[in-house]
Amino acid sequence: MKRLLPIWLCLLALAVTQLYGQQRSLQQAVESDMYTVTFFATPTEGGTLTAVYFDENSRLVTLQSGEQIVEYTGLYITAKPSDGYKLEKWIVNGDELPLNADRPLDYSCRVEEDLIVEAVFKDLNPEPKTFELTLTPSEGGKIIAKADGSEITDLTHVAQGTIVTIEATPEIGYELTALTAGSEDILATKSFEMKEDTEVKATFTKLQKNYVVTLQSNEHGTISIQEKVDLKAVPEGTKLTVVAKGANDKCELTKLTANGKDILKDMTFTVTEDVTVVAEFVDHTGLDAATAATLSVYPNPAKEYAIVAGLVPKATVALYTLEGQLITRLRADRSGSLQIDLTALSDGTYLVVTESASQRLVVK
Repeated sequence: MKRLLPIWLCLLALAVTQLYGQQRSLQQAVESDMYTVTFFATPTEGGTLTAVYFDENSRLVTLQSGEQIVEYTGLYITAKPSDGYKLEKWIVNGDELPLNADRPLDYSCRVEEDLIVEAVFKDLNPEPKTFELTLTPSEGGKIIAKADGSEITDLTHVAQGTIVTIEATPEIGYELTALTAGSEDILATKSFEMKEDTEVKATFTKLQKNYVVTLQSNEHGTISIQEKVDLKAVPEGTKLTVVAKGANDKCELTKLTANGKDILKDMTFTVTEDVTVVAEFVDHTGLDAATAATLSVYPNPAKEYAIVAGLVPKATVALYTLEGQLITRLRADRSGSLQIDLTALSDGTYLVVTESASQRLVVK
């Protein structure tokens, strides 16, 4: 028993020492600040990271990302690149650090604050990213996309960084007025760099055509255009109104055409080409003076019929246009009157003519 006593005393002393050391370590941990260490790889498939440190007993301890360690502890992080990748740089708390020339895969420090450690790996054989290109032309033209002078045939896989050139072809009578790639205006350059899925929109606008309008009339009156336009450059589709003015109150507009089309009724026409407007006026001054006082035509203006009275019994009456074209001849009854059917006549002014007199009849 006496022989074992020294051994027991040694074991007791050792146990006390270890217990004291653990208590001291615990006390130091409590008294010291603790810091969180976070570490990760970018991209995640680029490689893995291993973090270790030595505790107060010089034991090697593996640290998981997000765990805490005691202030001033030495930290060691080792990067292991995946196949086809290499470590490019370390970024610690936002600061980029150069690689250690001797040990480029290692990062070490004494922990004095929370740490965020990022290992950035580079793909040695990267596959180029591709994006989809959509071409949307408006009516009036077409567009194609080119790269290096050749048309891009597969618009669903356009490589990132490709300089795309747009070739726009307007149809006849149209022009390109807007061209965008996404939100970028490329009307001037017609090119852009492929950075994401992109829609190219082209707007084609119909060209405005101008035409010349010529006004012609005889000596008995003049015509003009009501709207304020330059008759040498009237935009296509413009509707114009003709204003007629006789040389005196006895002069009447009897014919009005626009490129041969009768427009006397509404006095308007629409410009779709060069137009010549021709007006014909008739001077009734001499005619009215020669009209017998006994001849009467009523109602006047008339629509469906007109009665001519004050005639010699059985007198012959002729109805003419103002241009002198005979429409019909009629004979008065024994009382010296007759009725003219007007339902087949167009609106306008006509002449009722007897052997000794004549009078105007307005149909409308």
